[in-house]
Amino acid sequence: MKNKLYLLFFLLAASIFDLKAQVKINGLVQNEEHVGIEYATICVDSIFTLTDKEGRFALEIPGNIKSPMTCSHISYKKKMIPYSQYKGGNVCVVMEDRVYDIAEASVAARKGKTATILRKGMRLPGDVAFGNAPSGKIEIGPKFKASDNFIIDYFNLHIEECTYEQCTLRLIVYKVVENQFEPVSSKPIYINLSSVNKNSDVKIMTNSPITLQKGNEYFVGLSIVSGSQGTIHFPAALRKGIARNVVKGTMKNLPATVGIAVTGRRLPAK
Repeated sequence: MKNKLYLLFFLLAASIFDLKAQVKINGLVQNEEHVGIEYATICVDSIFTLTDKEGRFALEIPGNIKSPMTCSHISYKKKMIPYSQYKGGNVCVVMEDRVYDIAEASVAARKGKTATILRKGMRLPGDVAFGNAPSGKIEIGPKFKASDNFIIDYFNLHIEECTYEQCTLRLIVYKVVENQFEPVSSKPIYINLSSVNKNSDVKIMTNSPITLQKGNEYFVGLSIVSGSQGTIHFPAALRKGIARNVVKGTMKNLPATVGIAVTGRRLPAK
């Protein structure tokens, strides 16, 4: 009987040790030209991190998790890395470019008059804020339906408060179809902000053509992807919005969101 108890204790202890053991993974994410990809999302099960500006990352996962590693970035095709390739603790991931058809949009960008695509909405009491250590996990922003065919030129934001010494805001425009989010910009827009941006307006220019089609619904997703401890506050506006968990793929519709204006030009009729 005593031997059986010892064996049971040993098995329980081994099981607990296995659950507590951590696998430390150091990795590098590059494009096909072997240039590091910044702010790619690395996810194993529900544990995630972002690559730094050189494409490097570090991740710790429980020893009993053997799920594939997912690497994603809107400029590249999603890549799945099996456990067998990263279990040793070091991994190098090469991501393939995602192809966007922007030729027509580039030509159209040189035509048309300036048009307001989206207004900020009615100002509400209170703010919309990001706080603590940034992770890029949550995106918040307005959801709207395009009233015509447009190409976006720039976005306008007001920064109410910023206590970060320095942080990076990421902006991505998605087309929303049945709660699925499809990027319509070929690359994210990154904006470096700091405490000097307190109580200031920020004009954000596009870095690649972003076209909208009449009748489609879109989401302007904002997220803080790097910076020290701090908070950043935007004025809240009465406008339909979304809070989206990028890692879990979940979302929540909101009656109010960040007040952001979108300006561009109507695309000429075909």
